[in-house]
Amino acid sequence: MFGQNDAALKNVGRNADHYESNDARELLGRADEIANLRSKLGFAETSPLVKRFLAYRAMRGSTVLGEPKLATRFLEEIEKT
Repeated sequence: MFGQNDAALKNVGRNADHYESNDARELLGRADEIANLRSKLGFAETSPLVKRFLAYRAMRGSTVLGEPKLATRFLEEIEKT
C-alpha cells in the first residue's frame, strides 16, 4: 500500500499488476479525486491526510519501517484527525 515493494515489482515484468496492491491503487485514485475537488472548491493546498499518505509512499531505505508498521502509524494519524 505504501509502495515499499514497487522497485521489486518492476523486476517481475508483465505479471507485476498481479502483485500490486489494489488498495494502494484505490487510495491513489481517491487522492487524485480529492485534489481535483479541492482545486474546484478553491483550495490551493493538498489535503493534509493525502500529503501524509504520499509522504509515507515516498519513504525509501533500509531503515524505513515495513508496510504493516507504516500502515499502523498512518491509521493512528487518521484517528487523531
